[in-house]
Amino acid sequence: MCRTQQHHGACLVVEGRDDRKFWDTRQHGDSTLVEAEGKHNVVGGIRLLDQEKFAGALGVVDSNHDHLEGQGLASKNLVATNAHDLECVMCMSTALDGVMAEHGDPKKVNDFQRKTGIGVREALLQRSLIFGNIRWAAKRFPLEIDSSHIRIPRFLDKADWTVKERYLIQVTAQKSETSETDLQRRIADLPPANPWHIAHGHDMIDILRIGLQHVLGDIQPSVGREQISALLRAGMPLSELQQMKLGKDILIWEQENPPFRILRTSD
Repeated sequence: MCRTQQHHGACLVVEGRDDRKFWDTRQHGDSTLVEAEGKHNVVGGIRLLDQEKFAGALGVVDSNHDHLEGQGLASKNLVATNAHDLECVMCMSTALDGVMAEHGDPKKVNDFQRKTGIGVREALLQRSLIFGNIRWAAKRFPLEIDSSHIRIPRFLDKADWTVKERYLIQVTAQKSETSETDLQRRIADLPPANPWHIAHGHDMIDILRIGLQHVLGDIQPSVGREQISALLRAGMPLSELQQMKLGKDILIWEQENPPFRILRTSD
């Protein structure tokens, strides 16, 4: 469906609607976007195109737990995010600085950084890790854990923007087929890994939103995840993406698949 008589350029296949919004302003004018409705469909679609010797199609997927578990990509026509997911990639970038400039209170941010000794990005990552570790442990060992009950506001102390980790472990164990002790042991058994591959982007954005309501700013509760996500998407420079592994992998694919182009050359 991507290649028609009118279109002879590259096809960029992405997971979903938010991914499409991100890539829409960064794609080359000769390429077209295809929304596959899920990572599984991106991978499966690219593999089918590979079998048909289809030239010029590239799939971009979230790494998820693949990097943590040492799982490679199923095709040379696939690239993965250089963090757990695309939202994490955006939080790694200066796009987060733009969100803070828009919604943060400079005095509150300075007070927080002086009190904790770390910046907002590092604090955001730290607060996201316990949630990511629970999900990783559940997948790795595996554990019968229903992660649908892990709703960020329930386990975040809004007054000081800290995670109620003991309560989180307690509730997670109660909602699963494991004990608190076993869950803690399994989390401790996880191997060392890049924290940006452990944290989940949606968790990070929810944690950031709560921080901006109380400790870092004074936004209204009506400002939701989608509004912050939109600011992150709009605020990430193309030049910064090109310097990340994700962007470099796309550029390598372009070099190996002339004349197809995926990324714009400049903002």
